[in-house]
Amino acid sequence: MHTEALITVAICTYNRHEHLKKLLPLLLSSQTLSGDLYRIIIVDNSDEKQARESFSREFSELSSVSIIESSPPGLSRARNAALEACATRYIAYPDDDASPKPEWLSAILRAYTTHDPAVVAGPIYPIWPRAQPDWL
Repeated sequence: MHTEALITVAICTYNRHEHLKKLLPLLLSSQTLSGDLYRIIIVDNSDEKQARESFSREFSELSSVSIIESSPPGLSRARNAALEACATRYIAYPDDDASPKPEWLSAILRAYTTHDPAVVAGPIYPIWPRAQPDWL
């Protein structure tokens, strides 16, 4: 049975393919939401052509992932490109270095479908490269 996707995960990146290689498996394997209910769009506006092409070759076979290029670089431009390519009713914009919990996407979709909000957000917990700053 084919179900129409309801939400798109749009990830914008600039020269951070190593982060995407960690994020994509999380999105593809650990979601509590059925894989046919969401699609992934990666907007790559990296200026490193060889790295961009290598990444695209590595992940282009995944049917639920679309990779589009956007130039010149810029987060707003990349998000607009994702929105233009989006074919679902809802869209989520995680950062390329995010480590979402398995239930995050189903929670976002549940919020949209049960409460009719304009925007949904949740807590963000930083991963500190060193100890958390005392001033925070």
